[in-house]
Amino acid sequence: MFGSLRRLVSGEKYRMACLFERDPPRASQLWRRWPELFPTLDALVAVLPERCFLLSRQYDPVVARKDDQAGEVTRFRKLNWTEANNRRWVDDLAARPGFQLSVTEAWSPWRKDLEDRRGGPHFYLKLDAADESPSPAPELDWQSLTVAIRDDILEQTKHLVQAALDRAGAMMAVPELLVFDRTWAERGKYTSFVRVNGIEDSHPRMIEDWCRSHPRAQHARFDA
Repeated sequence: MFGSLRRLVSGEKYRMACLFERDPPRASQLWRRWPELFPTLDALVAVLPERCFLLSRQYDPVVARKDDQAGEVTRFRKLNWTEANNRRWVDDLAARPGFQLSVTEAWSPWRKDLEDRRGGPHFYLKLDAADESPSPAPELDWQSLTVAIRDDILEQTKHLVQAALDRAGAMMAVPELLVFDRTWAERGKYTSFVRVNGIEDSHPRMIEDWCRSHPRAQHARFDA
């Protein structure tokens, strides 16, 4: 009976972390130093049960200010997780000074491969960058690294996630960390027809509000 119940809930619950920094100095933007973090993250990816892939989007802030539905460009839609590809999106963004990072994501398995499955991804990562414009909007003046690990691989991965969070936090000037357990969204599972504020759509302020309302779901560390 309990084995059947475990199979039913597997893939629905996650441990999540949001490491973020408000008003980061330009030189402290995590995306600029992302290749330094690759070895630590690669140790995590190496133990995942399925392959991991990258997606990276940039945006033109001039165009986006005129029309927030425009200006975004998906530069890399599905890259294999390799050191070369992690450097590739960073180098590409650095070579396009008129653009800024919208988001870089890692999925294992790839999100399109989840469409015919009952559970969500084993691993999800999202890197957001602060708006580097001279006068950024306050709601965009933060950077964050968000990680989600499905409950059925948590025990074998949580120490590796914590190591990555420690390394990334050391690259930030004033890091803040939220760690919590929940389903993929504030309301609804990854596979729900309707879900509210899935982790892929959340930002630090939203996560802070959720954690404030759910203190029992929080942990001091990812490997707790």
